[in-house]
Amino acid sequence: ITSLAEGLTCLVGVIVYLAFSDHAIDWKLAPYLVVGAVLSVPFATLTVKKLRTDRLKLSVGIATIVLGIFTLARTVL
Repeated sequence: ITSLAEGLTCLVGVIVYLAFSDHAIDWKLAPYLVVGAVLSVPFATLTVKKLRTDRLKLSVGIATIVLGIFTLARTVL
């Protein structure tokens, strides 16, 4: 169900970007993004399998907060 939700979220994001953006998409980058995503799957599954759930939740939470702070700082400054 998570994969379905992520897929639908990405689809909506692409549709909204195409609808409201005045910039053309550089499709030359698409193959590299797809290859990177496919190659990351085994490492992601191994990481989730090896790490304890509480540590994984903590690291994802910290990473989200840090990225949010950087985004806010860049936006405001």
